[in-house]
Amino acid sequence: MEPKVSSTVKLSELPKRNYKLGTAIYIPIVIHILVVTQVSKKSSIITSVDPRFQMSEHGDSNSCECESEKVVLDQNCPQNLQWIVRKLAFLMHDEIATHQLERQTDLLDKFIHLSPRAFWLHDIPYIIKILEHLFKHINTFCLFKPRLKSLLNLAIVPPLLERASDVLELGRDLDEYCSFLGYMLIEVQEVELRDLILLAITNLVRKIAPIVVNSVPHQALLQSVERSQLPTVVTKLLELADEDLFDALLDICWLFVKISDAVCHQMIQEDALDYILTRINLTSANFVISCKIIWRLLEASRNETDRFKRNLLGPSREALRCLQSLLRTLTNNNNQIYRNFIMSVILHCMDLFPNLQLNLSGLANDIGVLCSATEFGTGGTWITNVTFGTNDYDYEFKKMLLLAICYCSKLPLTLKIVHPKRIIPSLIRILTPELSKPWLPDQQVKLISMAINALHMVAQAVPNEFLNSNGPLRMLSMIERFNVQPYDLLLLRDCLKSINAIATMKHKEICTSFVNHDAFNILTVICDKLLSLAILSLNSQECLTYAFCALESLIFVKPKKWGNVIDLCTKLLGRVLTPHVQDPVINPKLVICGLDFLWEAVAWDDNNLQAFVGSGGVYLLLDLISASAFPIKVVGLGLLVELCDAGTGIPYLITWRNSGQPLFPALLTIFRDECMKMGVRTSYDGTVSDVEFPLMGQQQWYETFGIQKDLYSTPAIVDLLGSCRPKVYAIINLLYNRHNLSVDIANEHYCMFNLDNLKTEDKITLHLAENFLALKLGETWMEVSRDLENAGVLPLAIDTAFVTQLTRRFHNWSQHIRISQEKLLEQEFLEEYNTEMDFYKLLRESKLIESLQALHELRYIARTTERMFRFAEKTKQCRQAERFGNFSANAIPHRTFMHDIKVTTVFKQRVSIQSKQNCNWDIPTPITDSEENENIPTARFSDSLESESD
Repeated sequence: MEPKVSSTVKLSELPKRNYKLGTAIYIPIVIHILVVTQVSKKSSIITSVDPRFQMSEHGDSNSCECESEKVVLDQNCPQNLQWIVRKLAFLMHDEIATHQLERQTDLLDKFIHLSPRAFWLHDIPYIIKILEHLFKHINTFCLFKPRLKSLLNLAIVPPLLERASDVLELGRDLDEYCSFLGYMLIEVQEVELRDLILLAITNLVRKIAPIVVNSVPHQALLQSVERSQLPTVVTKLLELADEDLFDALLDICWLFVKISDAVCHQMIQEDALDYILTRINLTSANFVISCKIIWRLLEASRNETDRFKRNLLGPSREALRCLQSLLRTLTNNNNQIYRNFIMSVILHCMDLFPNLQLNLSGLANDIGVLCSATEFGTGGTWITNVTFGTNDYDYEFKKMLLLAICYCSKLPLTLKIVHPKRIIPSLIRILTPELSKPWLPDQQVKLISMAINALHMVAQAVPNEFLNSNGPLRMLSMIERFNVQPYDLLLLRDCLKSINAIATMKHKEICTSFVNHDAFNILTVICDKLLSLAILSLNSQECLTYAFCALESLIFVKPKKWGNVIDLCTKLLGRVLTPHVQDPVINPKLVICGLDFLWEAVAWDDNNLQAFVGSGGVYLLLDLISASAFPIKVVGLGLLVELCDAGTGIPYLITWRNSGQPLFPALLTIFRDECMKMGVRTSYDGTVSDVEFPLMGQQQWYETFGIQKDLYSTPAIVDLLGSCRPKVYAIINLLYNRHNLSVDIANEHYCMFNLDNLKTEDKITLHLAENFLALKLGETWMEVSRDLENAGVLPLAIDTAFVTQLTRRFHNWSQHIRISQEKLLEQEFLEEYNTEMDFYKLLRESKLIESLQALHELRYIARTTERMFRFAEKTKQCRQAERFGNFSANAIPHRTFMHDIKVTTVFKQRVSIQSKQNCNWDIPTPITDSEENENIPTARFSDSLESESD
């Protein structure tokens, strides 16, 4: 058979194999047909050179500077390892020279003999070509097999660095080398060679003491493994590997998963969980390491990246069936430790992978059976011979079962398979400690808390089963037990939270059942008890928040007995306005929920409205609005609009004061502050700056003009939601128009409501607030005009004229408001000018200078004529002298003249004042030293305390 001859291919033209392609994991073994050419007779290689010979680093055989006359047989030139490996790679891949087996084996022997204990990193690309060639022809040429083993022995040690910078410059070659090791693991057939490759891969990842000092650092090896396709190849091999190889691959996978989350993500995307779960065996030696790998992969799945999304991932149905079988086996064998571990793995899968096939795998049914069996017994189930106790392992297992029920309740179909008729009674049984197992107190509280959370999630999925099991009564009974025997507030919070979640569903039959079992009275008593505590802790505030939310959700049933809800709400407002000294900061959510419930109670029942107004609640509400944050103001003003609409609290609105500020200035301040918060364009004096959009804030403008506007929404109407401005407008409109007669009657009696006394700033804001509706309608018509233009709709002529007329009227009205505001400013300026002129006139007409001089003369006369004034001044002077004369022992006194002494100071004197006990306080004549101080002038004092210098 003649061989097929192909054209000669240069080494530089050979395509470089890319081992980073994840799609070609199973690379077929392509056996090349050898190109046979005529071989010349074997001749001896004469390579003896002069000792001064230096082989070129380029590895070119022609660069050897050997003199022909000095050649000696059977002697070799000094060999260059880099030249050998390049020459060898060329010979193996050249189609003409590929038959030169003796030359190749000779070079291989030289390379193995001259190589250190590992490959050099800069030779890795050629090493890959050599190993690839050897693997392809190992079964054809037996000479390659021992040399391949020797090369693989060199691969056991990580590559060596010639320079420290090689790890950066040749990083991609190292990545390709890691991928090639996985490729060799696929190609190899002999066990001995496979073990060498596995050992090489293990030494790449395992952190051991470096055999060679200049080997690649361990961290760089881990990064290369992470960037390569080696984890992907090893994961794919798990599916088809035999038992021995599977155990070795598990050891390598355990090393891989400890590198980083990115490696775990690669393995999960290649179905590593499926391969391990389907082959996990309780009796095998790899069970423990399989559990470790599974847990590490699940932990890494929590961290999603752009390349890893777990929405479409997760164990397959077969893997879940293996988990189910393993859970049953461990439960029946009473192996509590691994039973809990498998249950935690199932919980992890439920949490991480939303598309888990719990129904088809049978896990959902087993979870329901286990949850009910732990309370009612295991009779008639697949765990008949198992007894659940109250030790720590059973306690943890019970908690995981309750958590699994919560995950199952997210899918109604799954919950129906779990048998809610048995699940709900088992959860309700936990709420009754007398019927439950004798757990420890802390364990009992935790189980009750988890059972409550699971119960309300199950009730949302299957409300009829919850109602048929008498769930509302059992939950209310638990809350009522707090009044008799108080327990942990956290447990009460969970119970109130569950009732609120169930009541929020607005299921009429369940809410009616709550109301019929006296839910209003029970919840109001609990709230009253919590508000009476000396310290309103954060847990108490959360309990009150959920209680008020539940009460608000139950109002739509229209209960016949409201209970003492108004007194409860006023008590809450009082506690918020005047908290105790040790109370923490009141949570705004509590205040909002309380006001929301009060609003509903007042709106649905006139008796509650009268009771709230009669108890002075309007004053408390106004105080709360003026002193609270913006979200509370929104709800409080909504309730205030409800009161103004009824018209029963008009006198309270008229007579209310906050630091002397009446109602209207407070409302206008809220309106003005919200305009500033929204970024409405106004001048420094508060007047309208943008006539086209006098009320539009920055967010509304951006939604209207800045982005692609939704044709089915209007930002002008959305702006009304959660805003105080429409509520302020409603209150002003109700007091001005609908209840103006009541306002006038109340004002005649109290004389405390006068809009003329408003400040100019408030008057300017009032012009804008009382026209809020007209301006908002104008913004809406502007949006309609713009939407028609953007949609390309051409309306009829009469419609176009109508829209144009409305927008023009809107602009004219805005201009009119601005002119009115400017007139108010001019009027204020004129009043200030007149007031200032009147003051100047008063100053001119008054004789202030003459009056001041007269006051000075009166003061002088009083000081010099009246003995009482003279005696007081003298006594004051003596006390000052005594005070300045008393100094401490270590003090350094600085004597100076008293600033308020009634004498004329004469400088350059030495005055000594002598005093006797019988002195009549007359000032003596000073004594001077005539001999030593002749040049110092002396002073003589007269009776009038005036000094004369000599």
